[in-house]
Amino acid sequence: MISARVIALFIAIITATTAAHGSVPIVVETGAGRRAVMKLCSDASGQLNVDAALHADPKLWPALYVRAEIFARECKYELAIQDCNEALRQYPGFIEAALLRASINVRLGKYAEASKELNYLVSIHPRRVTLARALSDRGFSRRAQTHRFAMANRQ
Repeated sequence: MISARVIALFIAIITATTAAHGSVPIVVETGAGRRAVMKLCSDASGQLNVDAALHADPKLWPALYVRAEIFARECKYELAIQDCNEALRQYPGFIEAALLRASINVRLGKYAEASKELNYLVSIHPRRVTLARALSDRGFSRRAQTHRFAMANRQ
């Protein structure tokens, strides 16, 4: 019978011979706007960094999305929708911006627009996590619309 020490030694030898060692650093070449977004992601100071990134590259859709999230948290919904629209114009496949825009439309009571957006997102078969969020938001939108309709009928 093979002892546990022999098995452990065998595993250690196999692991040591197959391990890959990275000695060359990975260098990513980016423009000024991309570097600004990377800095933005590492800093926590928020709006000032987003503005700096957009100043460096006004068409930088990730920065537009981050600014839209900030505007949404600050209840500046119209500004958030403008940034989502611009981010989606720059990169039409940016599903996160479409989800944010739909959730803002629900907050503004624009249920038809939110529903149309969420139905489209479900129809394009996104990743499972995104699909789950879209379905959840669509259900929330329908509940909010029903609740608002019921409250209006009570008055």
